[in-house]
Amino acid sequence: MAAKLAPAPASQAAPTYAGAFSGVAEEARRAAELCNRLQDSAMHLLNNYSGPDRARLMGELQHLDAVTQALAALWQFSSAAAAQARAEQPIDFNAAVEGIGLSDMAYRLRLACFEESEDDWTLETDNGDLDMF
Repeated sequence: MAAKLAPAPASQAAPTYAGAFSGVAEEARRAAELCNRLQDSAMHLLNNYSGPDRARLMGELQHLDAVTQALAALWQFSSAAAAQARAEQPIDFNAAVEGIGLSDMAYRLRLACFEESEDDWTLETDNGDLDMF
């Protein structure tokens, strides 16, 4: 279900990059918090389960861990960009991307920020992205 926004009143302040990036950062933080709670609950259930699907469920928990890490990385990126925008500095997307611990996401965001093709950057393969809970 999509929310519909009413047009902003003429007296309302114009949107800002700092506000937009801060809002994205906060939403990513909230989603990561929910994922962490879900992960804790699922881990508790898995610790008390000895059925035949245990190995498959462990794999699914690894996917949940990957989502949690991705949300944390998006929070980091958005927070860094918001801080720079609040300081009224040109946003240094290289610096914001450098703070991301997931190299594959950093690579994709760098491509997006600079509107470049994959031929312009190389992805380091030794990334250690999976942070097994």
